[in-house]
Amino acid sequence: MTTRVIAGVLLATVVGALGLPLVLWGWLQADRATLRGLRVDGAELPQAADPTRWIGQHAQIWLDTPILVTAGDARFSATRRELGARIDTATVTQQVRSLGHQGHLVNDLQAWYWATTGKLDVHWPVTVDEPTVAAYVGGLGPSVTRAPVPGLEAGGEGTSGSALDIDTSVHALLSAVRLGTGTARLTVDSFDAADDERLPSGISFDVTVATYLTKFQEYGGHRSRARNVHTAAVSLHGAVIAPGEVLSFNDRVGPRTYRNGYRMAHVISGGEITDGMGGGTCQVASTLHAAAFFGGLEMVEHQAHSRPSTYIPMGLDATVVWPDVDLKIRNPFPFPVTVSARAATGELTIELLGAAQPRQVAYERRVLSRSGFSERIVEDPALALGSQEVTQEGIRGARVERTRQITEHGRTSVVIDEVRYPPTSRIVRVGTGAPSVGAVAQADWMDGPNAVQMR
Repeated sequence: MTTRVIAGVLLATVVGALGLPLVLWGWLQADRATLRGLRVDGAELPQAADPTRWIGQHAQIWLDTPILVTAGDARFSATRRELGARIDTATVTQQVRSLGHQGHLVNDLQAWYWATTGKLDVHWPVTVDEPTVAAYVGGLGPSVTRAPVPGLEAGGEGTSGSALDIDTSVHALLSAVRLGTGTARLTVDSFDAADDERLPSGISFDVTVATYLTKFQEYGGHRSRARNVHTAAVSLHGAVIAPGEVLSFNDRVGPRTYRNGYRMAHVISGGEITDGMGGGTCQVASTLHAAAFFGGLEMVEHQAHSRPSTYIPMGLDATVVWPDVDLKIRNPFPFPVTVSARAATGELTIELLGAAQPRQVAYERRVLSRSGFSERIVEDPALALGSQEVTQEGIRGARVERTRQITEHGRTSVVIDEVRYPPTSRIVRVGTGAPSVGAVAQADWMDGPNAVQMR
């Protein structure tokens, strides 16, 4: 057999072997339909479906699917969209349309084979906004964090504290969102009270020395403030005031910073409502002050707000500002007092517990005088010329006399002091900016050559 014959036989064999694949590949290039059996994130793409619309709909379902987030015994839920997940559906659509139609024989036939056998799955190209995840994890802190309650030197009862490991928890939640898993387990660290906080054996906290309750709003625009109330209450909970010792609110609660779990919320500054870091912390201080006041404890340092508060009667509030303005309370009893602080379902309860309730307190409040408020005009270029906006209503000032009658072991003492609330100005913003379109049109009409003379 000649060389030419052998070569012809080999060529015919190769052409015969490639004939069917070539025909199939040519059909794929001409058809342009999405591959039958192709899957997108585990769901088969129907042949009759419009890929753009179908992918868009399934992406929305994926983004709105909640993830179960666990942190110790606590359970939470958030959708992937709420956690900052995004899907580039245009990229997915382009990839789905191109599979099997790239103009490359081997790659196209391989894609066709894996699709028909149900093994070709296009995964979502997910991007996640890490600051959104970090903010969500930080927001769980008040619900998970618990301050330890000291036990006894002899090994008596106490409770461990708990706190979220923020960095590890953020990484775990980011991974869960990116991988599309339905659960994420956050890391919770537990810790006990320091050795120097442990109490001598024989000490008990069986008696309520005093308790006070205030209410706060948790939803809508009040979420950040409610979070700050929770955070401060958790830090205050478990504090122990030894006999004769002083509890400093600022030392116990610490700086009101973003890292410590606080957020921007309304605060009173110079008699005016404005936004500040840790707004709501003063409610915790005020509730503690009221409980200590009625429990007969001594006020070492106390300052009222520059205007009355809505959550507590005049005379019982306390303002705190880190690190300069503090609330300090001394324990006059021969036994230690511990603070129980609970913030839940819109109620903040602070209870002082000890071995006995040696003092009975009677309280009387009298408004000595009222003073009128002034009006403050503020020019605002952000408002249209001639417009006005009242941004703060005025509040009359007040002088309040407090009379606290303390009875202990049959003896009664009376303490009279005065709390002053300066008047709060009514603030009116007057526009100095460009006139509104309507005002300009009216001015042109009145001053133009065709102006009508009004009589």
